[in-house]
Amino acid sequence: MCHEICKQITFVLLAILVAHLLPKESHYRYTGRAAPNSTVKWTPEMKKNGMTHLHFVGTGELLWKGNSMWIENHTFFHMFGTLPEMTFLSNESLKAEAHIFV
Repeated sequence: MCHEICKQITFVLLAILVAHLLPKESHYRYTGRAAPNSTVKWTPEMKKNGMTHLHFVGTGELLWKGNSMWIENHTFFHMFGTLPEMTFLSNESLKAEAHIFV
């Protein structure tokens, strides 16, 4: 019986140790908005580096780091790195959502 209890206590302590070694958070969610012909403002304003899944809602041209993409209704794409400064050229506003996995 003592052997079984010691084994269970060791298992619990090992699980606690592994939990402390794992990253506390590996997924971050950002919400972005842009008025017509302006830059996208992301909330919250922290920069994380990782695989980024982006979702844009609006119609217009999105510019960032020398790249250009036409956004029409719902547009999805992926990138790696931090969220760059993005400019939205349109007569409409833009809504955006970014999920970053580090």
